Amino acid sequence: MTCPSVFCRARCDRCGRFFRAQVDFYTPSSFFRHYRVGERVGELDELPPNTTYTGQSSRYCGRCLLMWEREEIRLWYEILARWVDSGRLSIVRRTSGEAFSAADIRYNGEWESSLWRGRGECTLFTSWPDSECEVTWLGQMVPRGGEPDGRFRDALYSDVAEELRHLRWVSVLEVDRPAKVSVDGDLRLWVTFVSSDLTG
Repeated sequence: MTCPSVFCRARCDRCGRFFRAQVDFYTPSSFFRHYRVGERVGELDELPPNTTYTGQSSRYCGRCLLMWEREEIRLWYEILARWVDSGRLSIVRRTSGEAFSAADIRYNGEWESSLWRGRGECTLFTSWPDSECEVTWLGQMVPRGGEPDGRFRDALYSDVAEELRHLRWVSVLEVDRPAKVSVDGDLRLWVTFVSSDLTG
């Protein structure tokens, strides 16, 4: 499966401004390229007329997407801090036996989110829980990378998603807006956003 894309005008779900959206769509074609909405495709593109493909695009403009990412990162740490406060979670350094306080975790979350520039993955996902820490959640050890059944990570995702909704943001599973990319009889590409009143 390849993932070509169409650039079109879309309205940000957060601020309401229009922005240039990249709609990635999925096709069995081996040909990959970027298109503009309304552009005519060629024979080599392997996109036959009168076909429709499933696609997706960010529902936020670049500025709002960055704000959403920073808020999401801050909330990962905030939820962990609340769990420490409530006794559901403990994170202890193996070398010193020192436990992370909720204040330590909140500080790390504020620092991490303030440095975020929208590239890569925050250290919560890449290095935590790390080998220097012993993590206990609901009385059970959490191995590095999370437990096999995913209960710890699922609970964290769920609580973060709930907090994002309270702040009028969507969860990580909803940040992509579904779209349909159509090739008409004249071999021109068009975009329809499934959950939006906008058609490109």
